[in-house]
Formats: sequence, structure tokens, C-alpha cells
Amino acid sequence: MITKKHQKKVVVVGVNEGHDGGAAVVIDGIVRCAISEERLNRKKYSPGYLNSFFYCLNALNLKIEDISLIVFSNYHRPLSNHYQGALKSLGISNQKFITVDHHLSHAFGAYFLSPFEDALILVVDGQGNYNDAESYYIGERQKVEKIGGNSQDRIPAKGIGRTYEAFTNFLGWIDQEAGKTMALAAYGDPKFFKIPLFTLKGIEVVGALNYKYEKGAIDFAKRYSLDFGPPYARGTTQKSAHIAAYIQSETERIIIELVRELVKRTGKRKLCMAGGVALNCVANAKLLQSGIVDDIFVLPAASDKGQCIGNALYGFYRLTGYLPRQPLHNDYFGREYSEDEIISVLQRERGYIEKHIPTHCGFQFKKQSPISRVVAELLAEGKIVAWFQGGSELGPRALGHRSILCDPRKIESRERLNQTIKHRESFRPFAPSCLLEKASKYFKCDRPFPYMLFALPVKSDKINEIPAVIHKNSTARIQTVTKEENDIFYDLIKEFYKLTGIPMLLNTSFNSQEPIVETPENALSTFLKTDLDYLAIGDYLVWKKK
Repeated sequence: MITKKHQKKVVVVGVNEGHDGGAAVVIDGIVRCAISEERLNRKKYSPGYLNSFFYCLNALNLKIEDISLIVFSNYHRPLSNHYQGALKSLGISNQKFITVDHHLSHAFGAYFLSPFEDALILVVDGQGNYNDAESYYIGERQKVEKIGGNSQDRIPAKGIGRTYEAFTNFLGWIDQEAGKTMALAAYGDPKFFKIPLFTLKGIEVVGALNYKYEKGAIDFAKRYSLDFGPPYARGTTQKSAHIAAYIQSETERIIIELVRELVKRTGKRKLCMAGGVALNCVANAKLLQSGIVDDIFVLPAASDKGQCIGNALYGFYRLTGYLPRQPLHNDYFGREYSEDEIISVLQRERGYIEKHIPTHCGFQFKKQSPISRVVAELLAEGKIVAWFQGGSELGPRALGHRSILCDPRKIESRERLNQTIKHRESFRPFAPSCLLEKASKYFKCDRPFPYMLFALPVKSDKINEIPAVIHKNSTARIQTVTKEENDIFYDLIKEFYKLTGIPMLLNTSFNSQEPIVETPENALSTFLKTDLDYLAIGDYLVWKKK
């Protein structure tokens, strides 16, 4: 007789065939490791999964023969059953491969990692399988059931996600840069254009565009004699800001109308959200503030970066018929790097150094105890510090493990960040990471917001205290921080609070026009190539030789 103690572990791997590729491993129903392919091959929004597949196996000390099931997903045309993709050469039986519907994967990830056992699930993205763009599910205990969505006869251009992408393309950015449109919107007048972009017919959204990409926006303007100005302005004209405000406002309106109708029909007042549109933190906040739902959970890796997790969770459910409840406590799914690995990079042992770094780049380093106090002092002095700790975040927001940090009181630090380190548009805001127990003093915040997925109003009497993290519309994309979920980052902010009286830091992703850094080698490379003052990596402080 095999006792439970000696039963073989159930190991399920999820991989995403499409843009924002990646892999995740679920062991006995718990997500143990996940990473997107871009973090490893250093190509933004990269498709593929081979690097991430082996990264996860190595991180968990797993062998190919340990795998119970591999689950693929993609978008548009569904994959064939038992699809093996680039993993076919590994010699794994095709009976260990299955596929899952794109939107169902999103729904599984959002619901089974949420704190809710009874919830409405809303998936909204550019395109799932076939013409899916909006899908609605009910989650009840161990059951996820689809209750509706857009009809297959509706063309993708009329979906919420594709419409937002079309306007983003018109403004001069690619689909995955919709966050730039959201940021620019705060500088425009949402009522400058008055033609509704969406209508709701029952529970189906019908958009006004007839074509995808910028062609859709251009054709729409022509049909209604609207002056959108020239395309590809990239936020350099006031008209482009009005366009951004228009699409943002219309997106907020239709999401609120849709959720109101779904709540009316289902009675569910807790909402799980996934799909790329769920990364719109302004719309998320407006929906929560509307009072239509009592609470909202958004998967931090809401875009296709999270498909690998949804796939793996679905696969475990298919194998066992159940999934243990595992409410998400953080987004740190990457592997941790040992002190020996960090030292090897800092000492440039075994040829450790990334391409494109001049060999004459001089730097020094020293172990600090505690690193949090030393870095807090540097930040209080106005320095900009890269912060590399623990395992990496899976989603697009840096949440204190792969971050660039500075003083939220100093506008000049924000300008320097944009101009000499991040090299990005000046209209894009930076986020505050704030001690949870102090957040309500600065923001209209009545609960934890740990993932930078809600843009909350800043209290009027605090605006002048933290100008570097406040957007044009007096909101901030807050991350609340607790010691239980991120002890060293909490300690850092607490030390900064003791020195300055400000219980937060400006926090942006540790990168410079590249994917967020993953390895110690990536971290040192980006530090040396940019105007960063210091790098805190593990317990080591690194600085450049003058």
C-alpha cells in the first residue's frame, strides 16, 4: 500500500504559445515558479517558452520525467489536442500534453488565486481563441462556469481591448504599450469628442470601430467627421492627449456598464479580473469606486504573461478534479539567487558580464548590515538606487524585488529618472510603495492594494508632500507594503520613514528600455549602463568608481 506520504507529487507545467510567452510550474496545486520568456532572452513581449521552461525545472530541481502534465494555450485559432510545440524533441509522451482555451486560462488564474470562493469573473483582452474578447464566468468553490461573452459573429475590432489597442496604435505605440495611452489620458479632455465608442446590447459589448490597428481609428474619425489630427503624435500634441482621454473615458464607461449588468443578473458582488485590459489601473479604480461591486481581485500578471499560471492550474484541476485554495499573497514567482551567485557576478568570475558593457566600467562593492538602513540613508540624501532582492515578479509591475527607488518628495529625482535612466515619456507617472498602516493618511485607501493595479486619489493636504509620485489627475498607482509579504522592502521603507517622516518610496521597474532585470548579471549590466547612483543586490551595495 502506498501511503499519502510516499505518493508521487503531481507536477504540472503551463506554457504560453504566443506573445508574452513563459512557463509556470504547479506542484500539488500550488504555484511554485513562473517567469516570462522576455526576462531571460531580454526581448520585450517575446514569444516562446523554452528558456522559461528549463528555468522553472532547474529552479525546482525537477527532471523531465517528474512532469505529470504540460498545458499549452495560445490565441486566435486554438491549438490541436496534444500539441507539443517546441517541446516535442524532449521525448515526452504526447498523452502528457493538453491545451486550454485562452480565456478559460485567464479565468482559472484570476479566480483560484483570488481570496473569493464565490465571484463573478471578467476576462477582457485584445483577442482570445477565435473572436473571444470579453468572457464572463462564475466561480463557486471548485467550479468555474462560463455564463456569456461576445458573440463569435462580432469582429475583433469591436471589442474593448482591440478598440483601446487601435487608439494606442494611432497615437504611435504598439499594442502592448496601452499603458502609455492611459497615462497620457490625464492630460486631455475626455469630453472633447462626444461620439460613443461602445454600446451594450444585453451583456454584449459592441464597439464602433470596423477595423483593427490605427486604420480603425482613422476610419472612425472619417465616418464621424472628427479631427483626430495626424497619427503617431506620441503625446507631443494636445489633440493626442484628448484622444487618449477619449478612449480611456469610454473604456471606463463601458466596463462599468457591463459589470453593473452582470452583477444585476448574477447577484455576485465580488469580482475577479484578468486579460490585458485588467491592467488599466485607472478603470479598475473607477469601477471599485462606483460601488457596483464590493471588492475586486486583479491577477498581477493579468496579461498573457499570466497565461502560464492559468494553464498550469487548469492542468492540475483536470488531473485531480480539485484545486486547493491558495489566495495570492505576492507576485514573487521567480527563483532566488544565492550570495555565492551574486558574489560571482560582482567579482566577474567565470567571465560573468553581459554584452555591451565596456570592460573598463569600474565599480566597487561592500557587504552591508543591514542593507535596508544604508539604502534608506542614501535615498534620503536624494540618491537613486536600484534594488535587487529575492525572486522576481511575474507581472509588469516592480513590487520591491526588481525596483529602482528614490525619494517621492523630489521632483528633480523623477525628472532625472525619466531623462537619464528610464529614457521614457515625461507624461508617464511613477508609483509609490507605501507602508500599509500609513496609506490611508495619504490616499483614499480603505484596504490593501499590494500590486499597483488601482490608481487612487491622493488626499489634497498631502499632494505637496509627495509630488514625485502623483499623476496629473492627482492620483497614484499605489502599492501597499506589509512586513509579512515583503519584510526587507518593508524594513527599507520603515527606515526611510524614520529619517524623513514619509512612509513611502518612489518605486519603478529596474530596467532601461528593456525587460525588467532577472539575474544578478542583468542587474549589474543595467546599473553600469545607466545613471543610477547605487545598486543594492542582496546584502551588497555597489557603486561606480569616479
